[in-house]
Amino acid sequence: MTPLVDSAYNNGTGLIIILDNRTTAMTGHQVHPGVGLTLKQDNTPVIKPESMARAAGIKNIRVIDPYDLEGLRKALKEELGKKELSVIIARRECVLLDRVNSKEVYHIDDQKCIKCGNCLDLGCPAIELFEGTYRINPILCVSCGLCEKVCRKGAIAKK
Repeated sequence: MTPLVDSAYNNGTGLIIILDNRTTAMTGHQVHPGVGLTLKQDNTPVIKPESMARAAGIKNIRVIDPYDLEGLRKALKEELGKKELSVIIARRECVLLDRVNSKEVYHIDDQKCIKCGNCLDLGCPAIELFEGTYRINPILCVSCGLCEKVCRKGAIAKK
């Protein structure tokens, strides 16, 4: 929050992107002020990043779903084009907290795959390049569908 307030206070320009996955995952999935629970699981007021940005005087604030790739691209382009400070909050619950309840995982069709690497660029831990072949590890796949959205050749689909 300090860099957000400092940027607003000093009439900064540019884009601040806040990733809100509804947990503090790096240290064991603890709750944080944005989820409305204390560490003891008592109810408490929710403190949202967009409220903090508004309180700091930032006018350009958007909350987006990072899985909406077209909406994300549009928001980034529009906010980067502004000559004042903007904030985008990319909000999506951590997949480890809300795993998609699907036994169907995604698969890469070797016949359609042109090995462009777009799927690897996602950074998904389930997508692997093994001995020149792209594949999706079914144990790690959470069925989010992002890989299917970025594959330009339609080589990725549910198995």
